[in-house]
Amino acid sequence: AGYTNDSAEYNGSTWTVGNDMNNTCRSRSAFGIQTAAIGANAYLSGSQASTVAESYNGTSWTAITATGTARYFGSGFGTQTAGVSCGGRNPPVTTLTATEEWDGSSWTAGGAIPASRQLAQGYGTQTAGAILGGGRGYPTYTQDGNQQDYNGTTWTTSAALGTARSNGMGGGTTNVDGGFLGGGQAVSGGNAVTNTEEFVAVGTATTKTITTS
Repeated sequence: AGYTNDSAEYNGSTWTVGNDMNNTCRSRSAFGIQTAAIGANAYLSGSQASTVAESYNGTSWTAITATGTARYFGSGFGTQTAGVSCGGRNPPVTTLTATEEWDGSSWTAGGAIPASRQLAQGYGTQTAGAILGGGRGYPTYTQDGNQQDYNGTTWTTSAALGTARSNGMGGGTTNVDGGFLGGGQAVSGGNAVTNTEEFVAVGTATTKTITTS
């Protein structure tokens, strides 16, 4: 029923109140760690898709350069100085393929996602990142059942989820080391799922020589 600019921090056992964000909003593309984070884009109260962005240093939020594409329901991954905001929605009818990269001071256009999507879970780094699932299409959304990998330039489809879904929660280190996705919606507007899926990369074959004595 309302929007908030509250933030909260977790120390491994408890939550504490953090300082307020500059923007009262929802549905951001976020990335980074507790002491070096970015909140990009948003659905602002009384508005719609926005380009606003801000950074967090563990104590306070500071406005940063706006993104080039207005969106909400987007995905984010990376670090405070090398991150990505991608996909999402710019109403009334558009789901997006646009990708933008953040270098710590400015946003630049990146490679387009193969198919538009919103509410996908992002994880990884700017050059080894991924998005899991997501919804696409309007007004009837279909749930995507794939992981899309990003190498800093282009996107590729790397693996199929067992359950196509959007609006889930997950994480991971890189698309090489693997990640996970839990919960979400199997059908837009309902049918929440509880299962969790883990992605384990195949890896690269290597040849090693063993010398015995």
